[in-house]
Amino acid sequence: MGMFKNKSFSIGLTLLSTLTMGMFGVIFVLPIYFENVLNYNAIQTGIALMPLSLGIFILGAISGFLASKINIKYIIVSGMTLLSIGTIYLINTISLQSTSYSLAPAFALFGIGFGLGTSQLNNIIISSVSKQETGEASAASSTIRQVGSAIGIALIGTILATSLNASIPKKIQKDSQIPQSSKPKILRSLSKLNVESGKLNLTNVNHHIYKLVKKDVDISIVDATKQAFRVGLLFVIIALMLSLFLPKKTNNPY
Repeated sequence: MGMFKNKSFSIGLTLLSTLTMGMFGVIFVLPIYFENVLNYNAIQTGIALMPLSLGIFILGAISGFLASKINIKYIIVSGMTLLSIGTIYLINTISLQSTSYSLAPAFALFGIGFGLGTSQLNNIIISSVSKQETGEASAASSTIRQVGSAIGIALIGTILATSLNASIPKKIQKDSQIPQSSKPKILRSLSKLNVESGKLNLTNVNHHIYKLVKKDVDISIVDATKQAFRVGLLFVIIALMLSLFLPKKTNNPY
C-alpha cells in the first residue's frame, strides 16, 4: 500500500482509470453508429476505424523514442490535448451524411492522442516505484485498465440506451409524415429494437413509412452517439487536468 503514497503512481493510476472509462466507452459506441446509421457491415466498420487504430499503434511505438528526448509528462499532456480535440472533432462531424473519409481526420487525431497518452502512462506508473515493486505496480495498472474500460462501456452504453429509449418515441410521435394510425404499431415494434444488431425490424409497413421511421431512428442514434461522446469528452478533460499534476521527473528503476 506504500506505493499509493507515491504521487506519480497515484496520479498515474487515477488518470489511467479516468481515461479508459471515457475512451473505451466511446469506442464501444462507434460500431453501433456505423452499422445502424451508415449501414456498414463489420468489415466496413473495421476499415473505417483504421485511422484510429493506426494512430494508436504508430504513436504508441514512436512515443518510446519521444520519451528519451522529451519529458514523459509533456508527452502525456500532449496526448490528452489531442485526444480532447479529436473527441470534439468527432462530436461536430458525426451526422447522417458522414462517411468514413469525412470522419478519418477525427479518428486519426483521436488515435494519435490515445496512443501518445496511454503508452507512456504505464511507463510513468512503473518507473515511479522501486524495482522490487514493479510487479505489483504492473498488476495494479492492468487491473485499473480492465476495471475502467468495463465501467466506461457500461456507463456510456447505458447513456446511449437511455437516450435512445427517450428520443425515438418522441420523434415518431412528432413526425407528421407518419400516419397517426400506424404509430402505435410502429412504437410497439421499436420497443424491441436492438441497435447492436444493426437491423431495423418493422413488419407490415410500406416502404415509404419504413424510410420515414428509419430516418427518425437514425437521427436518434446520431443524437445519442453525440451525447455518449460528450460524456467521454468529460472523462478526457478530467484526465487532461490530472496530467498537469504529474511530476516532471520520475525515478526510473532501470
